[in-house]
Amino acid sequence: MKLSNFFLTLVLLVFLINLYFLVNEFKQLPSPIYGGDYYHQLGQVQHIKDGGKWFAGYNILENLPGYLPLFPVYVAFIAKITGLQAMNALIYSSFLSAVLSILLIYKLLKKIFTDDFIAIILTLLYIPISRLIILKYGVFTQLVLMPLFYIYLYDFFSGKKNKYILGVIYGILGIAHPVSFIAASALIVIFTLYFKELKWNSIKPVLVVLLIGLVIAQLYWFKPVFVYHLKSANHYLEWNNEDFSNVSVQLNYVKNVIVGYFFNYSFSLKNFSSIIAALFALIGFVLLFLAKKNSYHVSFLYIFNLSSFLILFHYFLTRPLLGIDFYPVRVNDMLFFYNAIFLSGFSISYLMNKIRFKKEHVYSGIIILLLLLAWYNFSKEKEDNQWYKTARSELPKKFLDLQEFILKNTNINDVFISSNELSFVLNALTGRKVLNTRRAQNSPYLDMEERVLASAIILYGNNSKVRQDLIKQFNIKYLLWSEEWIPTEYSYDNGAISPFDPLILFDTPNNRKTLEKYNITFEPKNTWIDPSLRGDEFKTFDLLLIIPNYTSQEQPWIEELNTQLKEVFNSENKTKVYQMIN
Repeated sequence: MKLSNFFLTLVLLVFLINLYFLVNEFKQLPSPIYGGDYYHQLGQVQHIKDGGKWFAGYNILENLPGYLPLFPVYVAFIAKITGLQAMNALIYSSFLSAVLSILLIYKLLKKIFTDDFIAIILTLLYIPISRLIILKYGVFTQLVLMPLFYIYLYDFFSGKKNKYILGVIYGILGIAHPVSFIAASALIVIFTLYFKELKWNSIKPVLVVLLIGLVIAQLYWFKPVFVYHLKSANHYLEWNNEDFSNVSVQLNYVKNVIVGYFFNYSFSLKNFSSIIAALFALIGFVLLFLAKKNSYHVSFLYIFNLSSFLILFHYFLTRPLLGIDFYPVRVNDMLFFYNAIFLSGFSISYLMNKIRFKKEHVYSGIIILLLLLAWYNFSKEKEDNQWYKTARSELPKKFLDLQEFILKNTNINDVFISSNELSFVLNALTGRKVLNTRRAQNSPYLDMEERVLASAIILYGNNSKVRQDLIKQFNIKYLLWSEEWIPTEYSYDNGAISPFDPLILFDTPNNRKTLEKYNITFEPKNTWIDPSLRGDEFKTFDLLLIIPNYTSQEQPWIEELNTQLKEVFNSENKTKVYQMIN
């Protein structure tokens, strides 16, 4: 066996063994059950596993998927063929995803730098073991699909005839993650302008790539483009992201990116790999700037570097001209992360070419050192990470009982009504539909205002006929109650009331008029939309916070609604399900 193959095998074994001894202890996901991204992803997996449509909403009827469906379809397929429950399939799919990620990143770096050892070193520098616990579509796209795309992008612009394969991979990005698709589209255009003559025979293969990709991407993008005309609802793109209309946020993000990738020199054993990576990335940036662009290899890296800066910091142009940005934080993941890897690789390759003695000894020593560091850092993280500790304990019995009851006794498209946070938990554990939920993880084209208003009228309004009409309109079959209903809406401390995630509407004359018409109490407040997206870097809005007149802890809704409820599930009086009756 070649020495490089031995080390690649060793890296795979070390990573997989460490992953196994961590995730094998998991009894739940390493994430908050209220609003956690991993639990939201679990609801999508459960929905598809139980027969839900791939490209339809998995938590709200008549909705597009908030998380694009490729990753949950992949996990649901694993669940089907292995017989695993959705949560276990999501957890253990990380092993396959980790292997794919390591091998694809290794292949990409070997292709660019033509050196097995450099590819292994870069993988160890930039991919910590914990990063390969892949439980979400964004990380899967970043660490599995993007290196696959870059492999074929590199080959395509070097002159290889792989336009059909590249087109298919480009299209797959369109149903995997919206930002990856946008970043890939921009890269293809920039690379075409640099590497291709603007003549028919030269650009024809590029057009084939774009055509194939765009056709595949229509599986998701048809409605956003041709039905919604890419116009998001309820200011979605303004509040579900850092406020890049703010100049201080724009400049601070530039600083964080530059410092994070090139000047991250805060010394600790845990940060040692990051220090080395940052140093080599900075050296690589300077060397690449000075290098002669007389080879495809150098030209590719140079244009990739230039493109990464242009695409990541696009908001300096798009914000004043169009009033939008394309999630720079995710562009960072999908594009600039790999630019930093390439820059480090360029400097390492340059320095190793200066070494005259046997390089294998140097490479071997570096790889062993980085492997030991990776093992040490992961061991520390296993003990210190709050969510790993949480994942080692069982979910509360009331939620396990609830999950079992709903999966056995309800249909995949049955609709529940509850508070935002309880609705989130219900969908996460069962994949069933809800009327309202947290706003952040939904499609940007969903009019959540209509549903929040309907929920407020059903739960707290004074018109029984309108209530009944709304229950029929949204096909609501069940109501979920749990003891966390009130605490997850408002907290009470020494007489002070603080909102966490109550029903919220934008402050408009029509919304005020409707709430007043049905005698629903509200409080105007300029604040944030989502409880997990708060801080100076996020935009606030004039909102209406629904203030229910809670009749009791056990039945926080208006008393009149009780005539339409029949209890069908009760777990220790902590969680109940009521069926809607006429």
